Amino acid sequence: MGFNKTWIDTEKIISAWKEDGAQGVVDLYIKYDAVIMEDKTSIRIGTIMQKEKSTEYKKKLIKTYMQMMLEGEVNIK
Repeated sequence: MGFNKTWIDTEKIISAWKEDGAQGVVDLYIKYDAVIMEDKTSIRIGTIMQKEKSTEYKKKLIKTYMQMMLEGEVNIK
């Protein structure tokens, strides 16, 4: 049994979003032992995932953030 880690960036998040919505993004962060966040978007989503809230609440926040990001209302750089 090994130590599973992944590198997450905006492209990976958008891909997960397109494939399975907010649940896909949540899955990126919970199925690994370690997550290396490579940019602002991955850090922002990581901050949401660290909240002591329910998964449903986190998914609502992720949905709102992703919609704003994809509409250009959030600066991802």
